[in-house]
Amino acid sequence: MEQTDKIISWAITNGCNAHQLCDYCIAKVEHRTKNIHPPEETLKNIVNGINRLNPNNIYINGGEPFAVKGFVSEVVSNLIANNHRLFVTSNFLAKIDDYIQYLEIAGENLISLNLSYHKSLFSDYLVFINKLERLIAKNRNNNKILVSAVLHPSYLDEIRALDIELNKRFQIKIYPQYLKIHDEYGLRKIYKYSEEQTLIIKSFIDRKFNWVPFSTRNAECLAGKKYIFINCNGEVFRCQSYFEKNKLMGIISNPDFKLLEQSEKCEFDYCSCGSAQSSKLIQS
Repeated sequence: MEQTDKIISWAITNGCNAHQLCDYCIAKVEHRTKNIHPPEETLKNIVNGINRLNPNNIYINGGEPFAVKGFVSEVVSNLIANNHRLFVTSNFLAKIDDYIQYLEIAGENLISLNLSYHKSLFSDYLVFINKLERLIAKNRNNNKILVSAVLHPSYLDEIRALDIELNKRFQIKIYPQYLKIHDEYGLRKIYKYSEEQTLIIKSFIDRKFNWVPFSTRNAECLAGKKYIFINCNGEVFRCQSYFEKNKLMGIISNPDFKLLEQSEKCEFDYCSCGSAQSSKLIQS
């Protein structure tokens, strides 16, 4: 089957390997507390469904993907065997050998290994950096390692210090991510930073980073047609926002599951997946 220019985002698990959840974790409380690692049969069915759709790029997150039994040896190996390109996000708590194995198996099909820095999971940012140094020393694919950080207003100075040290040691610059919170309706929105916090955030230099996300409501949205979100049970939603509204699109393992044939309008002020934001940027 010919590959298509489609993106799949897969939250492979609700489970996290952290001793305590980050206080700004965007996952809904009822989803976090279930701590689901899908059984082997569910994983196989989801992977088979993904292979049937045959997308170019697959973004895998969680929870924590590396906490899932057989994640690299079974899931990643199967997807790579079908020539998919992978972008995996991890909190960097797994063993270095697990990351080495992932990087080696993914090979040329690796988009990136995104290591997300969370202050509550490391005693300080230098512990994170020292572990990264050990990983880089054992790996030949260093240009495919990305470091991201949620711009929590209480941790901005430390994240900026981490950014400076990463650039100094490894020529890596942090990919900053807005802090997301839930509004009164349970939908995602961007935290409103103060003027002082805004100045710190703007000090992250030389990267593509839109300061003010624009509303995408009623913009053309390719979610459901060119992009889908899959949860750990294999349920498919147009994007994470539809997942939070429990608007099910189908089940990925169902052989009759199909993507939308026509694009639809975005129903949200904040685009959680980029499908509407990208189309609006192109139009402007």
